Amino acid sequence: MSWNLFVDISQSFTSIAAVLLSLIAIWKTKRDNNCAILFEKKLELYGELAYLLEKIYNDHDLIVEYYERLRGLYAKGYYIASENVSELLQGFVEAMDEELIDIKEYKKLAIDDQLITIN
Repeated sequence: MSWNLFVDISQSFTSIAAVLLSLIAIWKTKRDNNCAILFEKKLELYGELAYLLEKIYNDHDLIVEYYERLRGLYAKGYYIASENVSELLQGFVEAMDEELIDIKEYKKLAIDDQLITIN
């Protein structure tokens, strides 16, 4: 085997190895970027959720105002967050639905009482 043939074969293997390593590096970078994007989305979701929950905790009448936003966060959390967070959000949404019904019934009774006293 001549020296030139050996050099040509080693250059070919080096080129193939470089292409394979480049493809692996691209795949790993893409995977890491996807993980970073998912982490950023989770952080945004948790931040907005914590803000709205604090507002509602301090004033239950705000449930009516923030209801749709919280339902949207629940839908987003179902796909982005972990299973545990999704279950907690589901429980909160169910409790919020019950509270919303109570608030609407209370307001209806308050309006009916005002109509009775006016007559």
